[in-house]
Amino acid sequence: MKFELYVALRYLKAKRKQAVISVITVISILGVTAGVMALIVALAISTGFREDLQSKLLRGTAHINVMNIQVLDGIANYPELVAKIKAVDGVRSALPTIYQNVLLSSGRQTPAILKGIAVDDPTFFSDGFFTIRQGNIRELITNPDDPVRDKIAIGDEMAQRLGTFVG
Repeated sequence: MKFELYVALRYLKAKRKQAVISVITVISILGVTAGVMALIVALAISTGFREDLQSKLLRGTAHINVMNIQVLDGIANYPELVAKIKAVDGVRSALPTIYQNVLLSSGRQTPAILKGIAVDDPTFFSDGFFTIRQGNIRELITNPDDPVRDKIAIGDEMAQRLGTFVG
């Protein structure tokens, strides 16, 4: 018989006058078991929450942003850089973007960071980049003859803050 098993059985099967030790041992084992179970459940929930949050965040934003140190200058020859990035294995899409701090208003005002994307790239409309609840992302494409050229897509929370809707 292994030593660990011998010691465990000795304290679990105590004699009559040592019955208190046996009860305390069982309570201790149950307490440790419950603690370990709670820890395993908490870690599983935490891991699942982290993976879910990470997938949602990465779906809505770029995994990598390439920017010029001189922010106002932009990136010279960006079409060649975009082509090089698209050529890398595993890259699903690479799009030139512009970021600008803005103040949006529609009855109410709220600060935001505007992200301008060139929508003429076919990968812009590929599955998985957007979760659209109302409207159609393809409606953002403007024609030169279109009288309404200022179109924007905003998130749910921003729409609620501004009190806006599609159209």
